[in-house]
Amino acid sequence: MTPREFFPHMPDAVFDSWLAPFIEQIGWPFESPDDDLSSSRWKYLLGIVPLSVWHGCTWSLCKVNIAVIRINPSSQWAYQSIIDHATTGALTAITANLQNTQERFRACTEYVRANGALPSPIVAIIRNNMLEVMDGNHRLAALFHVGVTDPCWISAWIPSPSQPHE
Repeated sequence: MTPREFFPHMPDAVFDSWLAPFIEQIGWPFESPDDDLSSSRWKYLLGIVPLSVWHGCTWSLCKVNIAVIRINPSSQWAYQSIIDHATTGALTAITANLQNTQERFRACTEYVRANGALPSPIVAIIRNNMLEVMDGNHRLAALFHVGVTDPCWISAWIPSPSQPHE
């Protein structure tokens, strides 16, 4: 299977913006949706969600009101770390490992202020009734910093007892 075939229901915009750059950077070692992610970086890039679950996910482009939606703690920490780093210079583990964090945040913030929207939707899943950002922490940080509602690609999946859900 090609990497794209692992995600048959994923919109091209999501695949191209989120996964394709990582595939180009670190490769795609998997041959089947049943392959184990545990010994690869993909385990975390895919949110500790098995390939077989991603293979069956459906997607919706939704309008998200950031003022009222529940965002999971790790996504909150990520976007707040980006805001803190860009506005005060504070350095955290996440901001230390991201290239051009301040520039990316400023570009997103300027775009949001000028256009009232993001340059592209964030990519997220709903897990434990909370939004978990898979791609777009800089864009989410800009939304919180500026305070605008914007579209978000959300994958809908319901974990079974054998799938991770926390």
